[in-house]
Amino acid sequence: MTGATGAAYAQKLKYCDQYAKDAMRQIDERKRLRGSLPGNDRLWIDNYNDHYNWCLNASPNQCDDCNKKRGAMACKCEEGPTTTGKTPPAGKYMKY
Repeated sequence: MTGATGAAYAQKLKYCDQYAKDAMRQIDERKRLRGSLPGNDRLWIDNYNDHYNWCLNASPNQCDDCNKKRGAMACKCEEGPTTTGKTPPAGKYMKY
């Protein structure tokens, strides 16, 4: 592995770590707000390693699309009552 290739790989590992952390944060927020996750959808797998390993083989655009989709679904959660019976303030849960 050359220096440039090694640096690119290290950058990809760091990117995927952050991607997986963002996914888990969005998943935790969804569970907190709604008490459950959508079934049969890989976007909502509650496992850091699954998101991390998927990211390693995905393009940055694919990863960004997944985060946007989860974020959009989190936004939909704000339109109605949460598991606490309160509607959160608009925009509060979109800052991932």
